[in-house]
Amino acid sequence: MDSGVIIQWLGDISLNGPFCDPQHAAALGENLQSVASGLGPCDLRIANWESPLWGDGRMNERKVPRLATLPQAARAVQSLELDVALLANNHAYDCLEAGFENTLELLQ
Repeated sequence: MDSGVIIQWLGDISLNGPFCDPQHAAALGENLQSVASGLGPCDLRIANWESPLWGDGRMNERKVPRLATLPQAARAVQSLELDVALLANNHAYDCLEAGFENTLELLQ
């Protein structure tokens, strides 16, 4: 019997604030590796990416809250082996177009 396609939905990933502090980088990586080890096999792993990377230092001043993360924090999710990172959310342009482009580049 065919079991079909197994899809895992991880929900929101938001690595702003203290996750950007370099002193927490190792712990963040270890914690996400621990999460990854408990996920089990799947055909497709999806998460909502609410961690736009900084762009040119400007933020979307028209909205709050605004989120932003740094590459070292964002790279910590590699152990999750995401197949899809959804960017269609209310934080995609928190760091304006430059941040959106940086986010796309890192996730690719």
